[in-house]
Amino acid sequence: DDPDILSNVIARNTPYASVNLSVGAQGSYHGLIFLRRWSTFWSPENKPKAVVYLGITHHATRNVVDPYWATIHDSHNKHLNYNGQPYIRKVDGKITERIYNRRPFIGREYSALIALIEQQYLHYRYHTTTDEEREVNLYVIEQMYRICERLGIPFLVPFIYSSDQAFYIERLQQKGITAIDCNHAG
Repeated sequence: DDPDILSNVIARNTPYASVNLSVGAQGSYHGLIFLRRWSTFWSPENKPKAVVYLGITHHATRNVVDPYWATIHDSHNKHLNYNGQPYIRKVDGKITERIYNRRPFIGREYSALIALIEQQYLHYRYHTTTDEEREVNLYVIEQMYRICERLGIPFLVPFIYSSDQAFYIERLQQKGITAIDCNHAG
C-alpha cells in the first residue's frame, strides 16, 4: 500500500489539506488506536473537518494477528523498543483487545525452515475464520465511527480495490456509516 494514497487523492481533488494520522498503522485496529489517541487532543476549534478511513481488505487479517505480518514486523518493533503488537479478536463470544507479545523463534533470520515452522505455529495458534475477521473489522470501524460521531466529525470509509468491499459497504451502510465504493463511483 501507499500509506499516503488517500492524502494524495484528497490533496489533488479537494481544496482541503489532509494529514495521515495513522502512517505505519498495521490494520484497522491500529487506526482505531491512533484515532483514540489523536481525538483526545482535538477541541471544537481544531478538530478535523472529516475523518476518512481507507477500507483495505487485508487489514481485517492484520487486526487478528496475521502470522506473516506479525513476523515481518518483529525486527521493526524491536528497533522501536516496542513490546508487542496490539491486536483484537473474538474470544469466548466477546471481542477483546490484547497485546501480541512473543519472542521470535531463535535462528529464524538464518534458516528458512525455522521461519516456515514459526509461520505454521503462528497460523495454528492464532487461526481465525474469514467471518471472525470480518466481524472484528466491522467492530473496529464502528468504534472509529462512534468516536467521530461523539465529536461531531463526519466519518467516511472509501474502498479502493478491496475484494470483499460489497460485504463491508452493505454492512457499514446498515449501521449508518458512510461507505463508498470508489471502483464504481460515477
